[in-house]
Amino acid sequence: MNTKTIFGALILGVLLLASVAILFLWSPAVREQDPIINSTFISSESMAISAVIAQNSELEAYRTESLPPSSIETKEQAGGWSVAFIQRGSGAPGILKAQCYYVSTKGAVLATGQYTGNNLAGVDTLNIENCTPDIAPAPETPPPGSDPLGKCYIGGCSSQLCTDQPDAVSSCIYNESYACFKTATCKRQVNGACGWTQTPELNACLVRGQE
Repeated sequence: MNTKTIFGALILGVLLLASVAILFLWSPAVREQDPIINSTFISSESMAISAVIAQNSELEAYRTESLPPSSIETKEQAGGWSVAFIQRGSGAPGILKAQCYYVSTKGAVLATGQYTGNNLAGVDTLNIENCTPDIAPAPETPPPGSDPLGKCYIGGCSSQLCTDQPDAVSSCIYNESYACFKTATCKRQVNGACGWTQTPELNACLVRGQE
């Protein structure tokens, strides 16, 4: 076998290996598991909304007019977008329920809070960063010697909830981002509702846990 034949065989072998590697890296299974290959840059509020709906198909209905009235609100944040899906009452004022998310520019979607209007009727606006009411209603007169607003409790299967309910429960599906709450502060916020105190460290940790 002469030198040209050997050289040609080597070139052919290299091309064959390169083709196999490319086919492997761009296979659906690998793209789904690799966050770099499968990453999406979120550059607009419409892309942020679509990213949330892609993971929560039931929220697609918020894009159309419906009864009770529903809407989607967004707010640009450092490194991403806050997105809130809000449902209002058709015959009574105020928000019935809402779900809030944070979408990073890298495409990570993080649930940041939810709101139901059972106990706080008449709330018309929310902080869409964490779904807490912008204006808390006047609390009922507490018993003498007690905290006027009551305690905040950490709950949930992975201690990821901060509410005013001592027995709050959640599903036991673990998410790596829940570890971020171990060093976070659960207390009443400026609007009077219980919640995790938002800090740059907490938000950065939560985003890393979703990427």
